[in-house]
Amino acid sequence: MTDTTTKKPIRIQVYQDVHPFIKLPKEQVETVTRLFESNGIKFWVDRISISFDGTPYESTIYLRWGMNPDQVQTLLDATP
Repeated sequence: MTDTTTKKPIRIQVYQDVHPFIKLPKEQVETVTRLFESNGIKFWVDRISISFDGTPYESTIYLRWGMNPDQVQTLLDATP
């Protein structure tokens, strides 16, 4: 799946001691959450979206512990 603002693939970010997460345009949150729900991926969406200096709003989706980020990334990569 491609980020509509950067035109780059959406990537899951993984850091030690933090739930894996995705930063993406707010306008794509509904599409991604539907994809995740239909594939049994457990997640939550941060309530706050941020815009810097007039850029499009950006949201964060966190994967629950136990979700395999590599498998979720494969799903995102396979989705146009």
